[in-house]
Amino acid sequence: MHRAAWPSADELRRHTGDEALLGTASEAIAAVRGAKSRAKLSMRAEVARATVSAPRAVLDRFALAEGDVRAAGRIAEAELREDRGPLRLDADLQRGGPPHRTGGIRMAGR
Repeated sequence: MHRAAWPSADELRRHTGDEALLGTASEAIAAVRGAKSRAKLSMRAEVARATVSAPRAVLDRFALAEGDVRAAGRIAEAELREDRGPLRLDADLQRGGPPHRTGGIRMAGR
């Protein structure tokens, strides 16, 4: 049985964290799902490698959520590359196959 007091709204507001982090993770997961969809693969298909290109601030946020993004997208390996454009994720859906580019995705808070 739950015996601890529920947190108040004020207590919860103090623990909001970085709102842009959720946006970065969501956009990356959407990009992986889009690549799988265009390749007509199951969302459960493994991604051998994903290359994430974005400005340093976006890569730093992505790095905080990388484990969750990799688990959600079934990504075996991720490489981060600094770039000046919007976040782009290239997914290698088959070992040794050509990467499926997701295209530029504008990030929240950019």
